[in-house]
Amino acid sequence: MQRGQSVQPLPALAPNPPLEPEGEDDYVDQRTQDILRRERQHQLAAERHFCHHTDDGQRFLADTQDRTLKEFMDQLTGAHKALLVNDRSPVRNISSWRPAPAMVVGQYELSGLGKLLHACCVRYLTLEERTPDWLCAYIDYVFSPQVTVMLRALQRWAKPIGLWLEAGVPACDGSPDMDAVHALNRFARFVRRASRSWRFINECRKIDRQANDNFSSGRKLLFELFSHCSRLLVLRVDLYFRPWAKALGVSQEADDLIEKFYRRLRDGRIVDDYLGAIYKREDGINRGAHWHWLIVLDGHRRRDAYGLTRRIGEDWMRVAGVNRSSYFNCYVRAPSFKFNGLGLVHVCDTKKLLGLRAALVYLTKRDCVLKLHSGKDQHFRRSKPRHKDKKQRGAPRRSPDSMATLRRVFAGRRDRPLDAITL
Repeated sequence: MQRGQSVQPLPALAPNPPLEPEGEDDYVDQRTQDILRRERQHQLAAERHFCHHTDDGQRFLADTQDRTLKEFMDQLTGAHKALLVNDRSPVRNISSWRPAPAMVVGQYELSGLGKLLHACCVRYLTLEERTPDWLCAYIDYVFSPQVTVMLRALQRWAKPIGLWLEAGVPACDGSPDMDAVHALNRFARFVRRASRSWRFINECRKIDRQANDNFSSGRKLLFELFSHCSRLLVLRVDLYFRPWAKALGVSQEADDLIEKFYRRLRDGRIVDDYLGAIYKREDGINRGAHWHWLIVLDGHRRRDAYGLTRRIGEDWMRVAGVNRSSYFNCYVRAPSFKFNGLGLVHVCDTKKLLGLRAALVYLTKRDCVLKLHSGKDQHFRRSKPRHKDKKQRGAPRRSPDSMATLRRVFAGRRDRPLDAITL
């Protein structure tokens, strides 16, 4: 395979490709696509599925409000992006026909953009009919700017657009479907006008700037840790409150519990050889407040990624209360990733480092399911590195620039695609 040749994404249900690439160029094209696909699967599992702990063990609930909302937000984001591609109308005037002399009847049909907007309106009306006060439940939460603009447009024009029940049948002048035609044009003009305002642009830039700053902060921590220790043990764990205790997540007690848990982790009362941690808070409907953690230990002294992650999760349940908290050990899904940056990561292991970068991109993303409007509370935090030994751990490094691979993989901005990395 030649460098630069396009590679189609792997199907969702396709078996895992062979672990060893055929060549260096083949690795750059295929492996980065595989890493991104597997990390995206983890994001879907973390955002749309709810891990419910029962007496019989763990089970995952897929049909939850979190999943419905996430899918709807993805649909609105895609429609918003399609609206800004060009200024075309969501409806087009097809050839007129003349049933009688001096009489012209205009006919209009939905374009591809119009069908997308119509589907959003129908889904919005379905949610509103199923739970009339569903928007009131989100009054204390902040959506992304794209979703906020789309929701405001839906509140205003979703009902007349949704009355166009048969989207495949053209609307004629004088018919009730013409109300939907006018509403679609107003919908598109409103979204485009609002999305091109400086207020919207500055808000999007603020979110991107925060995500890039968080990515740079996490990258700096990893650089400092790898400069001291050539092999790190990377753990990922998600900490939750149980559904009946989700109200606790928005209280000061939840912040105190997380701070207490972090102090125990930092002081070595949970696991030994702790070096650093990165965690991000998100808010869901069913799950409430939950935290995604990436914890780094000394890879020269610790190797049991699954057992140590389980010990960390069980300690969280002891701190927060066994009957009102739970956790998910992300290492359970390690076979689905292969190169997700979990477990032992060497400073020169390109595959693991690419997976670690994908994980850091996910931890620093700002378009989470819901973001609680809580003033200046930090939703992303990273610890300061802790070095117990002054000397570097591990054997002497062969190359004087042993971190060249690490810098090459993590170079650039957060939104830099992995397939742009040339090795």
